[in-house]
Amino acid sequence: MDERSPLIQEGNTIDDYCRDDQVQAPVIANYRRYPNHEDKAKPDKNELMDSQNSITDDSTNTVILYKRRWYILILFSLVSTTQAAVWNTFGPIGNSVKFVFGWSDGILALPPALGNVAYFIFPFTSWVMDDKGMRVAMVGATLLMFCGTALRCITTSPTAATWLIMTGQLLNGLAGPVPFGGPSLMSSLWFPTNQRTTATAIAAIFSYVGDASSFMLGIAFVSEPSSANSSLINASSYANTSGPPFLDQQKGEILNLMYTECAVCGVLFLLVLIYFPDKPPTPPSASASKDRVDFKKGFGLLIRKPQFWLVGLAYSLPTGIFGSWVTILDINLGPIGIEQNEASLLGFYATVGGIVAGFVMSGVADCLSGQLKRMLVVLASLSLGSVVWFCVIWMQTANSTQPADKVQLYTSIVLMGVFINGGIPLLYELACETCFPVAEGITGGMLTGLNTTIGMIFLLLLFIPNIGAVWMNWCLLGSCVLSIPLLLSVTANYARLDIDKKNQSGIS
Repeated sequence: MDERSPLIQEGNTIDDYCRDDQVQAPVIANYRRYPNHEDKAKPDKNELMDSQNSITDDSTNTVILYKRRWYILILFSLVSTTQAAVWNTFGPIGNSVKFVFGWSDGILALPPALGNVAYFIFPFTSWVMDDKGMRVAMVGATLLMFCGTALRCITTSPTAATWLIMTGQLLNGLAGPVPFGGPSLMSSLWFPTNQRTTATAIAAIFSYVGDASSFMLGIAFVSEPSSANSSLINASSYANTSGPPFLDQQKGEILNLMYTECAVCGVLFLLVLIYFPDKPPTPPSASASKDRVDFKKGFGLLIRKPQFWLVGLAYSLPTGIFGSWVTILDINLGPIGIEQNEASLLGFYATVGGIVAGFVMSGVADCLSGQLKRMLVVLASLSLGSVVWFCVIWMQTANSTQPADKVQLYTSIVLMGVFINGGIPLLYELACETCFPVAEGITGGMLTGLNTTIGMIFLLLLFIPNIGAVWMNWCLLGSCVLSIPLLLSVTANYARLDIDKKNQSGIS
């Protein structure tokens, strides 16, 4: 599209679709569409627009906002939540699965690592989202989630269950690039400029709602095995037997948790299959109507764009390591006397803190447009301070006979979640603004690939014999240190925002 030509052109009127409605306004005619997936749906007169959010001029332009966008956002967010909860099923109940299946620390790190390995297909997933549309991507993702969780429910026999669980986690991981990498694309397709960052935040942060819920589900469904019971038995002694009553109880509790997650995935698959369109009939903003470069060219542009790598590494280093660090928090905190259930609660509080902060920061960003970089530098500096505080507490406790100061321990971990995860939606938006007109699905997919690659490398280090736990904290500290100069080196560019501001000023 010629940048000097009008982004919004005269087209059919809403009155052509809804003869009984008194609202007459032109519809955006120049709207990017997915090849072979033309959306011929017409606006429903009962949900035409939110009048207070519409940009209207009698003689020129109208942006139509559909109320169904909130349903699409909620459904997308629930899929994101469930995928993340399934990904983190076993970390919060680490002692129990070690007891029931005879896993080591290395094997316990394998389910989330396999979920991350699957993210290496993110170029394919990005292509599907941008070329085939969000409906195809979401149906495929929820089907993989359902099949993966169903495999885990077949047996609790240690050897067979281990293989089925790993396969199921891999399938769930294959679904992950859609809900994890699609928030910016989904928000740009359905939401106007003044709601875009908030919509991205809701879709992105709900992944961390899944992480948080996995900690509480673990506590609710699975009781922690006592040290006395754990010492009575080992994996080889019950591999082919039903085991004593307390073992059967643990097996049943873990199986009930997996049944529940499978049922939720099945319901979500049906909901997406019934109704999840690619996009609304008309775009929510001027920039949404502007053509993006195709997948091959866009992917090449990102690879060669230094600004993308600065934003991408500033995002993926702290969030990738922190996301994996939280999933194995019981291993990390074990040396300072924190048990499984308490570690799960700490992980829950830290994740919830990040969720709340993400919503607050996205709301502030929508109000203070063009300030993403400054806000991210402040958050990165605060996250570094909270990690330093935690490392000092951990080292002091590990080298003394006194128990940890739980007030300081809890506070430092929660603040880590607040400051690290709170910046995630802002980083997504900054990357999409900086890389425009590369499609948001490609940019989000690349960010997801970087994040999960770093998280996977972190988890695989647990396979090193006798590696201990303290290295985890130093890795997290180093990632927070590096993120600050990376962000400071970014040249902020708000290309989409500039287009939308020009359009609004032209019709006001």
